[in-house]
Amino acid sequence: MKTSNVFWGVLLLVLGGMFLLNNLNIVSIHLGEVWQFWPLILVFWGISALVKDTRARWIAAAVTAVVIAVLAFSLFSFRWVGCNGDDSEAAVEAQHLSEPYEPSITSASLTIGAGAAKVTLEGTSDQLLDANTRSSIGDCILTSSGGEGRRDLRLEIPGKGHRLSFRRATNEATIRLHQSPTWDISLGAGAASAELDLRPFDVKNVDVEAGATSVKLSLGMPKDETEVRIEAGASSITIEVPEQAACTISIDAPLSSKDFEGFEKVEGGHYETEGFSEGAGTIRISIRAGVSKVRVVRV
Repeated sequence: MKTSNVFWGVLLLVLGGMFLLNNLNIVSIHLGEVWQFWPLILVFWGISALVKDTRARWIAAAVTAVVIAVLAFSLFSFRWVGCNGDDSEAAVEAQHLSEPYEPSITSASLTIGAGAAKVTLEGTSDQLLDANTRSSIGDCILTSSGGEGRRDLRLEIPGKGHRLSFRRATNEATIRLHQSPTWDISLGAGAASAELDLRPFDVKNVDVEAGATSVKLSLGMPKDETEVRIEAGASSITIEVPEQAACTISIDAPLSSKDFEGFEKVEGGHYETEGFSEGAGTIRISIRAGVSKVRVVRV
């Protein structure tokens, strides 16, 4: 039997079995934590490539398939996340969180911590931050710090570290920001769906640490330079950049699919837009990913 047959057979068997158990309300997984085990894919894939013993290669391929199946199950099932292991629907609590804007604030940061959640950042506000949340698994918490001219915000969305089963629940946040400050944006997500439309804002840094997550990031034309750093496990990542911006991509993702239309490959995992060194308004993107789908689009 070929190693590839073992891999695909085990992958489909485990994935199908998990979805069946999910439909029977049996499966329960720490969604916010399972993504941390994606490096096991590289370990056992490497073992299967190095060892000559057929049985050992079968075992390594089978373990690789199991890990990928669990990650894929987490990625495609988080939209039906529930909690507490019962069949009743928990009450949905709505919150409105805000931080006032002061003209003296010239720079600000927003750190978003999310476990299993849907996060949307779109639109502007006359407040520094304005957020509407809906959750059936807990309250969101907004904290603020910083001195004159600077404000650092942290929004914690429930779900991280909770033991969740795949029944319906609500856990979402919609965020709006003030246009005036220069922003640093950070997102730490386990099993989440995130759409961050940063086109109206002057953004200096964007940091994303994603597990089994779907991320769409839209960037505006930078006044000077925007740095984007992404670390992902088993995720779907789409980044939209202005067509007129000078953009460079550095990527380390040997097991991921890549689509960089409009970019020229310079060497290895380095890509640039045509005439990058002469362009104004620079976007630098750095990506490290496991088994992910990565796409950068010029719009």
